Amino acid sequence: MGTSKKMNQIIEVSKSLFLKHGVKRVTIEEICQVAKVSKATFYKYFSNKKALLEKIREHLLETGFEKFDEISQLTITYPEKIKMMSAWRIEFFKSLEGEFLDEVLDIPAFKEVYMTRFIANIKKAQEDGEIKKRPVARPNSHCYRKAW
Repeated sequence: MGTSKKMNQIIEVSKSLFLKHGVKRVTIEEICQVAKVSKATFYKYFSNKKALLEKIREHLLETGFEKFDEISQLTITYPEKIKMMSAWRIEFFKSLEGEFLDEVLDIPAFKEVYMTRFIANIKKAQEDGEIKKRPVARPNSHCYRKAW
C-alpha cells in the first residue's frame, strides 16, 4: 500500500499529539478528530495504534538515514562530514522528547542499525583515502557507549 495524503496526515498529527501528550495518553479517536478523518479511514491504513507507531518509527529511521547518506555523499572533508552528521543528529534528537523517543523508537535496534551504517561509512572513507586505515571501533567501545 502506497502512502496517501490522508495516511501522511494521520502520521503527522499523531507525531504532534504523541510529542505533546505522550503515546499512551493519546487515543485513536483523538488522532482521527485532529486529523479530520474517520475511524474507518484510520483503520484503512493502520490496524491499531501499535501499527501506527511502527510506521512512525520507520519514517523517522528513513528520514535519519536519508540525511546521513546525503551528508556522506557531499564533496567535503571527512571531518566536516562528521561535524555535520553530529550536528544533525543532535538537532534530530532535540526535536524528539524523551518520552516520545522511548515509546516510539526502539533505541537498541536503532543503535545497531546506526552503528552498522556508521562503520560502513568509516570503511568507505578509509577506502577513498579520506581517513587513515585503522581498526574501526567496536559497538561496545567506551566512546560508543558514552554517545548514547
